Amino acid sequence: MKKLILFVLLSVAAISCQKALFSSVPRSFSDNSGRNPGNRPSDEPEQEDDDEQRVPDIYATAICFPVEADWREGDSAGGEVVLFKNGREVLRLPASNPPDPDRHRIIKGRLWTDSCDGHEVVVQCDGQEHLRYKGDEVFRGFLMVNDILFTLGQRQGSDGLCFRANGELLFEAPTGTVLGAPGDSEWEGGALSSDNSGVYFSYGIPYRKGDKLTWEYRVMKGADLIRTIPAGESNTVFDIKVHDGTVYRTEQNGNSLRLIKDDTHITVEMGRERNAHLCKLVPINGELLIKGYSIQSSRTSTSYTFWFRDQSKTHYAVNSRYPLADILSDGIHTANIAENEIGRINSVYLDDVPISVPANRYTLTSSRCAQLRDGILAVALTSAEGDNHLLIHNSDTLSLNFNGYFTSVQIY
Repeated sequence: MKKLILFVLLSVAAISCQKALFSSVPRSFSDNSGRNPGNRPSDEPEQEDDDEQRVPDIYATAICFPVEADWREGDSAGGEVVLFKNGREVLRLPASNPPDPDRHRIIKGRLWTDSCDGHEVVVQCDGQEHLRYKGDEVFRGFLMVNDILFTLGQRQGSDGLCFRANGELLFEAPTGTVLGAPGDSEWEGGALSSDNSGVYFSYGIPYRKGDKLTWEYRVMKGADLIRTIPAGESNTVFDIKVHDGTVYRTEQNGNSLRLIKDDTHITVEMGRERNAHLCKLVPINGELLIKGYSIQSSRTSTSYTFWFRDQSKTHYAVNSRYPLADILSDGIHTANIAENEIGRINSVYLDDVPISVPANRYTLTSSRCAQLRDGILAVALTSAEGDNHLLIHNSDTLSLNFNGYFTSVQIY
């Protein structure tokens, strides 16, 4: 059974100027010499946020194990989180056992990690303690805004949640499940998002009606409730995001996929025997877009990409012999990563131009391992069997040898 990937685009006001496109390869991308088992080298200066003309760097994170460890068979002792910059290792830190890829992330080229012993949460930046507080949380949202670290934590062993700023508790709910992934290439804050007026998140509260479990969803602006979506109003709510003060959500109702902007509905007919799967709202050039899978249960289907702008139904189709592991867009450029039935990568395309990748040798371990930004594609592919992994920057590829797997990339 193959997958059909949907994108649904809705026009909104652009919120920022687009950066210039960069086509050149970072000078150090091919430099794979040198290792730094401790802190980041002191000769790497901070890059200013307003430096629009510099060539962006390709950062990647990986979980690395001792040479003798067979991590594919569950031997996870001695794991470390490693940060690469343009293919060169710049930082190495101890990982938990077993390692948790959701406990680290790249923010503007810096490696942020967190740990919890069941009583206290510790957050570090590049191995240096940033804050600690009493709690027992797994972060679903992690967002830096104007030097304030906002976190959204799901309590371990329960369905309660906590929203904090620099560790200070601003809001908590004894019952509720955070809506949104802890991190992906489209939303750097995971389940947290922001605009010029605030920081937002959503969570669901389960209710049982007879034998049926339904959900009420609450949309928050910081500690303030701004919208409630009653239980039973929709069949399946996939995602909720706030953009420029407007609440967007995507849901499936019967054979239709709907995008709802406040109270305005846009319907995408899925066709008979099709169901939407893992849909989410993603931002592209100041617009919101639905990204997800449509599965046809009765027979093999071809992979497509559909674009819907306002009420018009223009579409762009991507044909593939294989299911698509991921598809990315920055509003101008599109990248497709195709995999076979056992999850091994068969091809990578940028704007319909193939990138030379040996077929059936690599896997995309996470959606965080691929990013497309301002015409630049970065993909980190983990070897399916050996230790020879592949880092992609547009049409250039770089082989990295380590015992472990990639967990994310970032273009910055």
